[in-house]
Amino acid sequence: MIEFCLKSFLSTNSWLHAGVGIERAIIVQFGVQFNKKRNPLEQRTWYVVNYPSSFLKIYDTTTTMFHFLIPFLINIISAVIIIKTARMKSLVMHTTNYY
Repeated sequence: MIEFCLKSFLSTNSWLHAGVGIERAIIVQFGVQFNKKRNPLEQRTWYVVNYPSSFLKIYDTTTTMFHFLIPFLINIISAVIIIKTARMKSLVMHTTNYY
């Protein structure tokens, strides 16, 4: 099980690096523009990215959602597995009689 996880994490790490490389290559090729907007209430400067094509907008939204949702789902699933396993072990330990 640990070997499978290690191999999976290593390949996932490589895949994520490849995704970052693809994103950087697309940005370099198509370019990106920043608009500097001032927030009058909080006196902050906001940088807003404007992509020149709709493909880049969709790609950016997809990668952002992927990188936020997948780790969140992995953490939720891991927590559920840990809770269920602990509950099963506590039930087994409670019903097991060693005498």
